[in-house]
Amino acid sequence: MIRKKVKSDFIENITARKASYQRQKGFLNKAHELNTFCGVELTIVVYSPYHEEPKVFPNHETITNTFTNFKKLPELVQSKNMETQERNTKQRISKIEDKLRKVREENKIMELTNQMYKLLNGEHIPTNMHLHDLNDLSYVINQHFKQVHDMIKAKAQEEGSTSNAPQSIARPLVLGGTNFDRPRASLLASVGALVSVVPLVALSTIPGGTNFERPIMAPLLVTDVTSIPMVPSAAPLMVP
Repeated sequence: MIRKKVKSDFIENITARKASYQRQKGFLNKAHELNTFCGVELTIVVYSPYHEEPKVFPNHETITNTFTNFKKLPELVQSKNMETQERNTKQRISKIEDKLRKVREENKIMELTNQMYKLLNGEHIPTNMHLHDLNDLSYVINQHFKQVHDMIKAKAQEEGSTSNAPQSIARPLVLGGTNFDRPRASLLASVGALVSVVPLVALSTIPGGTNFERPIMAPLLVTDVTSIPMVPSAAPLMVP
């Protein structure tokens, strides 16, 4: 069974704190084992609100000699692995401040995200909004733009690797700006724009001539009819 990690925080509940203090007996037994089996020189002094006199290990004489030898060491060596109440308190305060800062950042991002949704619904930016808040709002909007752009890019790569579907003609999204202030190549011509009409076949009419010399379509009507001889289909019978 995996043992849970114990948090190094002060126990607020008095009953739970007193029950945890009872484990100091096992701590003293472990110190005795280290001193006996491994020859480690160590001393323990335990001050507690539950006892009038502190508990010591192994005895007062050994504790005095150990502290005397410790004081003879340079300050750099003394403070290398030292853990004092003041240092422990500062570490706890620093951790709490970090947690508080993260919570404030998360709340700020949620607030600015809600403001962004209001802008999408047609509301205007409040005029009393501070410059720092406007800057943070711009950052949040750009982050959402980046997420959309990354998703489009991932989808395009996924579809391109699995099928031969035509790629989108949309231009890449420009962070920090919009695509509406730049010229776009529209698929349909705007209303009222001049459209050039190219005929499928260019007709050519040559008066008084023929069109056999050129590989073009012959005209349906001939403008000059005087040059065409009129031959009757049958001669009339004359009865004297």
